[in-house]
Amino acid sequence: MDAAIIKRTKKAVIFFTTRQFNYEIPLGLSHSSPILMASNLHELSNRFSFCYQPKQIHSKNIAVVTKETKRIYEADGLITNTPGLLLSIRTADCVPILMFDKNNRVVAAVHSGWRGTSKQIAHLCAKKLIDEFAADPKKLMVYIGPSIRDCCYEVSEKIAKRFNSYNQPSKIKNGKPFIDLAYINKEMLINTGVPEGNICIEKWCTGCEAQLFYSWRKRKDSGRMYAVIGIPEIRKTE
Repeated sequence: MDAAIIKRTKKAVIFFTTRQFNYEIPLGLSHSSPILMASNLHELSNRFSFCYQPKQIHSKNIAVVTKETKRIYEADGLITNTPGLLLSIRTADCVPILMFDKNNRVVAAVHSGWRGTSKQIAHLCAKKLIDEFAADPKKLMVYIGPSIRDCCYEVSEKIAKRFNSYNQPSKIKNGKPFIDLAYINKEMLINTGVPEGNICIEKWCTGCEAQLFYSWRKRKDSGRMYAVIGIPEIRKTE
């Protein structure tokens, strides 16, 4: 990929693409995904052999995948503890959330629009990591990628009321409510037990930054960005 927001860590590969990565990742498990051919991952080409992309349906469904997973899941959350497998979700305004527990070597990727946020998919995914993969919420690192923010995201009063229980800053323009799904998901994860200092939110708004990101709400762009996370395989010599 020619442009990406990469989070540096020795234990996992974590990045969010920009609109310059103009490829479509195939659904399901793929060993020829454009992500695997990306220039930024060239030095890691022998550490990853597969990439998994679900069929996203704005649900609270979470799938656990491995290199043997044949099914194309209808899901908006993915979890794996399999080294060499990248998890991918796509967005064009919705909130991409990547989670990583380095001690237990387990990762997750979540797609959370207003529907997924109202269904608390980020909370459910974190709880699944904690309950089924022994992740420690105090050690869980969370990266929330570029999404449409409350400067641009106008919603109906009916939708806004779904999030009244969250202590998000209220914003009204011309009598219309604007909400910040990234902030709501951050608060949701804090309520799950993840320390605020472990949650990183990228500052960019997909609605504002037309040169960097696709936005379905603001420009009806047909492209998508990808949020990708995986545990690299360890070389035998290491």
